[in-house]
Amino acid sequence: TVIADASEVTFLSFVSEQLKCEWKLSDNQESLIASAVFVGVGIGSPCWGILADIMGRRLAFLWSTAMIAGFGALTSLAQNYWQLLFVRFITGFGVAGCPIAFDI
Repeated sequence: TVIADASEVTFLSFVSEQLKCEWKLSDNQESLIASAVFVGVGIGSPCWGILADIMGRRLAFLWSTAMIAGFGALTSLAQNYWQLLFVRFITGFGVAGCPIAFDI
């Protein structure tokens, strides 16, 4: 979990400055891109807990891992600010499901 969170933050720190220049983003927009992952984690955590109780921890973990991989890859295809914001939010939602496999 720590590695997934850290990689998301590290990725954003490298990319956000480049995107700010290329897409002419304001400071607020740049901050929202970084915050989208954490908002996704905050909303996703209780959702993944409920889903894990319903469909089992293994399946929930596999879905969250697939979500991180899929939407992480889609990040590279984002064409504008709103697409990137959405994709990063969903990636954060997936990151929230990572600890499910290790919960008792």
